[in-house]
Formats: sequence, C-alpha cells, structure tokens
Amino acid sequence: MMRRGPAPVQAPMITTRRFRARPLAIDIVLVGAAMSLVMSDPRAAEVETIEIGLGAGHVLIEGLRVPAGIDDAPLAVLVGGFDGENARSGQIREAVAEYAARPNVERQLEIVAIPVVNPAREALQFPPTGVAYRENAASHVLWRWIGLHGPDVVLVDGDGNVGSAFSEAIARDDAAGVAPVAMRLFASGSAIRIETDPLMATSFAAIEIARRRARTPADLVTLLAPIYGQSWDMPIYIDGMALIAHLGLGDLALVERLAAPYVDGTRDSLQAGANGVSTLTLAGHLVFAELAERTNDARYLARARAAADLSFDANGQPLEAVPNHGEMSDAIFMGASILAAVGDLTSERKYFDMAVRQIDFMNRLVRRDDGLYRHSPLTDAAWGRGNGFSAIGYALTLSKLPEAHPDHARLLGEYRAFMQTLARWQNEDGTWRQVIDHPGSYHETSSTAIIGFSMQRGINRGWLERDEFEPVVARAFTAVSQRTDEDGGFIDVSESTNKQPSLEAYLDRAALAGRDARTGGFALLFAVERDR
Repeated sequence: MMRRGPAPVQAPMITTRRFRARPLAIDIVLVGAAMSLVMSDPRAAEVETIEIGLGAGHVLIEGLRVPAGIDDAPLAVLVGGFDGENARSGQIREAVAEYAARPNVERQLEIVAIPVVNPAREALQFPPTGVAYRENAASHVLWRWIGLHGPDVVLVDGDGNVGSAFSEAIARDDAAGVAPVAMRLFASGSAIRIETDPLMATSFAAIEIARRRARTPADLVTLLAPIYGQSWDMPIYIDGMALIAHLGLGDLALVERLAAPYVDGTRDSLQAGANGVSTLTLAGHLVFAELAERTNDARYLARARAAADLSFDANGQPLEAVPNHGEMSDAIFMGASILAAVGDLTSERKYFDMAVRQIDFMNRLVRRDDGLYRHSPLTDAAWGRGNGFSAIGYALTLSKLPEAHPDHARLLGEYRAFMQTLARWQNEDGTWRQVIDHPGSYHETSSTAIIGFSMQRGINRGWLERDEFEPVVARAFTAVSQRTDEDGGFIDVSESTNKQPSLEAYLDRAALAGRDARTGGFALLFAVERDR
C-alpha cells in the first residue's frame, strides 16, 4: 500500500488525513441494490483481491483493494459482513467496482473493503480475547489487521451490537498495540460516504505506523539493544542471538560478563537433560565461538569445541547427524552453524565436513521438491520460522566455510536457490507467513527477521545480487520495524513450536504479542547486519 511520512497531529476527529488545499468529496454510496456505474476509463484501477486472514475453521477472509489515483493518499477501510455474507456484502463489492472504474483524478483515497469479515459466522468480540488466532479468530484477524495497517478512517457497515462494539473499541483502544483509529458507523440501509476536506486529520494509528516504518536500522538497534541480550540464564540460542548482536555493536564487556559463569566453572554450559544436550544449547554456543574469535581466549574456544565435539563418537568419527536433531529443519541452524564456527577457529576440516554432513542429512529429511522446507517429516507444512532456521543455518555456515572447501560452491548454490524461493513467497507487506505457502496464514514476525538477516548477510558478503535482493530485504526490515512497538514488543510471533502432526496444528500456533526474547534477538541481529 502507498504510505506516507508522519503528519502534524491535530485534534482527534472522526475523519481522514489532510491532503488537499481545497475541499472535495468522494462518496461510496450504497442505496438498495441499485448502483450507478461510471464508464470505464483508460486510467481506471484494477480491483485487487487481498488476504486478510483466516477465520474459524481456517476459512479465508478476503479484502478488495483499490489504489488511489494520486500519491500520498489517505487509506480508508470499509468493513461489513459481521454476521457473515449478506445482501450488503454484495453492494459493497459493487461499490468497490464503481470506485475502481473512476479516473485517477477522482480516486483520491486508497480503499480496502472487507465485505465479509466473518465468513464462518463466529461469535465476535472486540477487543478480542483468547489466544490469537486459535480462539476468536475473525475478531483477532480484523483487530490486528486494522492496527498494523494504520488506516485514517474505518467505515463500519451495519448497526448491530457487534458492529457498534467494534466501532467503539477501534476508536478507543490501541488496536494491535498501535493507536486508536478514526471510525464512522453507518446504519444498515443507509448510504456510506467518505468525505475529505482541508480540515481533516491523519489518524493517530496512521501517524504511529508511519513513524515505525521510517525507522533506520540504527534506530531499531537503539530501541532493542537495552532490552534484549541483557541476561543469559540458559546458554541457548534464544538470548544468545542478541548477545552476538551486541558483540557486533562492540559490547564485549557485557557479553563476557554474562558468559563468565560458563567459563569459570560456576555453571556447566553443556548440562544435559534427560535426552542429552539439546540443539538449542548447541546453537547457544555460537556465543562462545564469537567470543573466541574476538578475544583469542582459549576458554571460549574450549566451550565452543565441546559443543561441536558432540557430533563425533569416542573415536573422533562423525555421527550420522548432530545429536537430538529431532528431524526438524531447525537443526540446520542449530547443528551446522556451531560446527562451521569451530572449524573456522581451529582450521580442522573435520568440523567443516560435519557441518556439510548435517545440512545434507537434514535436506534429505525436510527439504521439499519446491525448495521450501517442511518442518519435519510428520507433515509437509512449510512453517515460517522453520524455513527461517534453514535460511540462517546456510548463511552462518557459509560465513565460516572456506571457499576452497570442496562443498562450498554447492552449498552456496543451494543457499542462493533457497533465497530466491523465499523471495517469491514474500508478502507485499514484507513479511513471510506462519505457514509460508498457505493463503491467509498470519504474517509472522520472527521468521521475517530471520529470513531478512539471512538475505542481508548474503548481500553483505557478495553471495546475492544487491539489485535483486535489496528491495526484498528493505521490505522485510520495514515489516519488522512496523511490528515493533516502543516497549520493544512485537506482534504476531509464533509461540515455541516443536514438530507438529498436521498443517492445522501449525496454523493454530498462538500468535504472541509483546516482548519476546527470540524475536528480539533476531530483530536486533538483523538491524545490526543491515546497519553495516
């Protein structure tokens, strides 16, 4: 969508932003079933069907978008069908078609219409409660979509209790943690009109979204660094990624202080659980590898090597794969990366060879024929963060694997092909879905940060063509920033996810909101890499 920079905050009004020096009126009028259609114009717009989300039963909720005929236009969202498909839904579609047929000069608003916001006829609730999007699905979809897109005005068709409750809530509360949105409620059967004039103001939600989108990588670092990477109570990757980002910022003393208990004998960084050392812990030892590289301190190398050595038997022979891989795509990142890092520190080829062996093993299990990754052999579902883990596994392994290694060229080719596949699945807003190839699956923030970092690393190292991938990474960074609030919280982050038995189980993973150490670490890492 065409967006714009922040505008001066005016007194709150139920209206749209100021954008013209003279009054004008643009109407969408619904009067019964009769519509007055304007003849097609060569400059008329196409009506674009867009995904809004999934309602109950994973039924797709769709919207209709008509671009404005001018730049820097306000965004108006028209919502109907709170009780499912009805006669007015059809009238909204006709009104959208009529608006799209107008010449550019008459289309001075960008319009998104959602004719049927509740196709499964759920009981709606605003503000929504319960686990998003597993419970009260359509309510969460509408609430978060509105907040994250920051419209200037929401026009609500219908005068039922639900429509009224939504109208009151969206104008009062911070939808998706953003800001209230100006709204208008229209009684059933009445005309719906959108009017603009010189006194109309930008909504607070639009101002907030524009401010977030304008952040630079340095801005995001300034926001996230004081929040994430401030503790390391468990030596796993979740906090570890933020610590690596801090090392990129030069915060060596901070990271050494947090790592100290694991190298002075106070705590065992490889304390095994009932099933042995987890791959989360193996990936956490990347922090020690980074410290060893920066300090040449043998204690850090010893901890990193101890993690890598778990992939070899008592005679030093490589295992079939890294222990406890769980058959999950996560293990491309959590297993191969630490092996390649230790190989780089020691110049011992066996670690590089085992890193390649791990990637090849996991690819046989979970790489699909279309180039995406199933999360595990239990189902073909292309979980977003699982694909992100595969992407960063390649990026970090290639960062350490010598070009002279016999498998370097092959892995680099696989990485490039995978990045091109992921680029094709990027959403218009810069995100990747919770299930990457499933229409309507929610747009997931942690996978967007991980994939964005993995592509940015490729641009920075010369593995990817800048002209091809810079627009993709720029959209991803803007999406992550747009979904980050001033408290360092995020929206639509998949909960921790072991391998699941079905596509539906991935679609129903909770979409978290608020601070999240995993997303914070990867978002900070992405911002640091992009700031370079």
